[in-house]
Amino acid sequence: MCAHVTVTRSWKQFWFPAFHACSLPPLDGLPYCPTHVPVAVAAGLRRVHQKGQALVEAGMCVTVFVLLTMGAVDFGYSFFALHAVTHATSAGARMASALQMDSRGPCGTFSDPAGVTSAVDGVVRGQVGSAVTIDSVSVVECDGTTCPASTDTSHCGNTGSTIPEVVVTVQGSIPVVTGMFGSTPRPFTRVQTFRDEGR
Repeated sequence: MCAHVTVTRSWKQFWFPAFHACSLPPLDGLPYCPTHVPVAVAAGLRRVHQKGQALVEAGMCVTVFVLLTMGAVDFGYSFFALHAVTHATSAGARMASALQMDSRGPCGTFSDPAGVTSAVDGVVRGQVGSAVTIDSVSVVECDGTTCPASTDTSHCGNTGSTIPEVVVTVQGSIPVVTGMFGSTPRPFTRVQTFRDEGR
């Protein structure tokens, strides 16, 4: 049986949770019964433990939430940036395929390749803005799989079943947003091919 304690044993058992009732020495040879701890004291001890547990759980949840949010932001921005670059590259290739229609050189190639590249570069940079860093934009005319296209009038490559094409390549990097996946900008390369309407 348990000793029926009606007097306060020590102030420590009420102010320090480590002094649990079950750890108190026996009273008159009988074990101290934890059910005889005052209700208010027992409730206070439970509240202290619950508050500590709740604080730890809240910290874990906040950490996971912040990590997920940072990952979503970084992934979402990269997806948006690549999508914008892909559309800009496609627009540049579409424009290049119809440039200098009235002033083509030998075999229907560009008479001013540098001017075409500059025009396409302006279109690509204008569409993506500051979302990404554009390092280079190149425009190459091809005779099917042969690049660059031949300018030899005695052996033009855009005859028969060979389809003349314009290939636009854009290279650059996506800036870091949150640094969740490293601090180095992520490089990219986008290539778009259109039929050369001028040949």
